Amino acid sequence: MSDDFNDLKLFEPDVYAEFLNGIILNGKLPSLLGTENIDGNNAYVLELTPSEKNESLQWKSKIWVDGENWMLIRCELYDNEGNPYLEIEIRDVKLNAGIPDSEFKVPDGAQVKVLGSEDFKNETEKMTLEEAKQFIDFEILTPEYLPEGYEFNYSMVSSSKDMPYSTFVHSGFSVFAGQHYEKITLVYTKGDNEIRIIEGVSEKGLPEIQDFENEGEYIQVNNMNGTISPIFGGNMKALTWQDEELEVTIISSLDKAELLNIAESFPEA
Repeated sequence: MSDDFNDLKLFEPDVYAEFLNGIILNGKLPSLLGTENIDGNNAYVLELTPSEKNESLQWKSKIWVDGENWMLIRCELYDNEGNPYLEIEIRDVKLNAGIPDSEFKVPDGAQVKVLGSEDFKNETEKMTLEEAKQFIDFEILTPEYLPEGYEFNYSMVSSSKDMPYSTFVHSGFSVFAGQHYEKITLVYTKGDNEIRIIEGVSEKGLPEIQDFENEGEYIQVNNMNGTISPIFGGNMKALTWQDEELEVTIISSLDKAELLNIAESFPEA
């Protein structure tokens, strides 16, 4: 991290800084590239690179932070060849618009909680499969087949209890604020290559599977409906299927045949 970047108010201990550090910068090393004018506003341009190779299957990204109010106003994600595959821009942001308290009606019996910085921490712990089982209420499924050389490395667990304020979207598994969910990510590695298996349930049921980047192909996995789709600019694939309660996604750079071999080796939920 550059010395100039250390001086930014972005890292003062307030709630927004904790949110930005935990959600946007988590697992990445930021560096200050300079400033840029965005719609008449001065913005800091930050480059983010994963702190570990293959961390979260992510590569370089850039964010633009408003120099006056420190809000994130633009984001670009790049694939492993440095090509942009996703751009997000936030426009017409209004802060402290003066909404009267009377507009916020608390239902009878509800309690108001003022969120502090501790509510915005999102440091996912790596653990063994046995340790993960203590935090998950559903049965964790593991494949009976993996390509030669791949071995279990670690697992990560998250739930709505960890991030009660947010919307969680990952590989077709979407849960909104106020909706209980649990998920586990199993990471298998072979050198620098990874297979990530994500399993999740939610109390209101799972959304219907949707194509990634409108390029998904519908498939059958052990007589269950699923899709296989390119992600991260086509360098990776995500194979997703679901039954009534459990949704499973496999993310890897393996070809379609191998992904199906892994998926069809799963026991029934």
